[in-house]
Amino acid sequence: MLHSTDFFNTSVSAWAAMGHTTACVEELVTATSDVARLANNLQNLDAGGDDDDDDAEGGAEVLLERAVNATAAAAETLRLARQAQESVKRSQEAKSQAEHTRQEVRNEAERVRALIAKLASKVTTVEAQVAGIEKEAEGALEVLKQAMTVGIGGEMAAAEALVINAETTPAVRPPPVVEA
Repeated sequence: MLHSTDFFNTSVSAWAAMGHTTACVEELVTATSDVARLANNLQNLDAGGDDDDDDAEGGAEVLLERAVNATAAAAETLRLARQAQESVKRSQEAKSQAEHTRQEVRNEAERVRALIAKLASKVTTVEAQVAGIEKEAEGALEVLKQAMTVGIGGEMAAAEALVINAETTPAVRPPPVVEA
């Protein structure tokens, strides 16, 4: 999961690696200058004196020590640069994964929205059918009341005709069932 601090953490790591790289490069520049100076001094030494041999030997030791330190600093710089690259790569992968997840969430939200719209349409249809059934039931009840009144009044044939008419009239028949 991508967090709001990931960019900051990656930037801090990259900045630290750049700072170390700069320091190592400065040390390499200094070491190179010292190597050039020591090489110049070694060339100017008189080969005949014992003191000169000690100076040359001491200069060579210093030169070797600086070269070893510069090599170690360069190796550490390489390690930190690779670490920074890996950190940036992980950050990019996390960003890509977060964008993919966001797109999946958007797709799912659209699917749910479409489903809700479909359900709302079906609910509206069912409500309309219920209203129609209520109206038809009221009409059938009125016809049955009339048939009862006519039947109580002794006109059984007229009452029976009203009931038969109510059963065959479309307004009284139940509507087809809608599948949900």
